[in-house]
Amino acid sequence: MEALRDGDRRALGTLYDRHATALHTFLLRWTGDSATAEDLMHDTFLRLLRPALSYDGRGRFRTWLYRIARNLATDRFRRAGRWTELGDLPEPVSDRPSPLDDLEALEERVRLEDALGHLAPGQREVLL
Repeated sequence: MEALRDGDRRALGTLYDRHATALHTFLLRWTGDSATAEDLMHDTFLRLLRPALSYDGRGRFRTWLYRIARNLATDRFRRAGRWTELGDLPEPVSDRPSPLDDLEALEERVRLEDALGHLAPGQREVLL
C-alpha cells in the first residue's frame, strides 16, 4: 500500500492479486450475489486510487480494505432499499393461541435486545 500511495500504480495489481479472491468471497457472503460481489470488489480496489483516502499504516491493511468493501456494500443496499435497521423490523407474529405465550415471547425479545446492546460493536454486527 505504501508503494501505491507513493505513486506506483503497479502496486494495485499486486494488492489485487493478493486479496481479490478472499475479498470476493467476503462480499459474496455479504450480498448473496456473485455479480454484485464482483462489482463491489472492483469498486473497493478503485477506492485505493483516491488520494483523499489515506491509509496510515497503523492498522492491518486487510482490515482497512474489508471495511471499505463493507461500507460500499452497505451504501449500495441502502440506496436499493434492501438495508433494514434493527428498529425497522416488524414485530414477530405469533401463531400461538395464548396471550401468555405472546407475553413470554415479548420478554424474550427484550432480553435478547438487551444482550445485543451489551456486546462490542464488532460482535453485535456479526450477529445482526
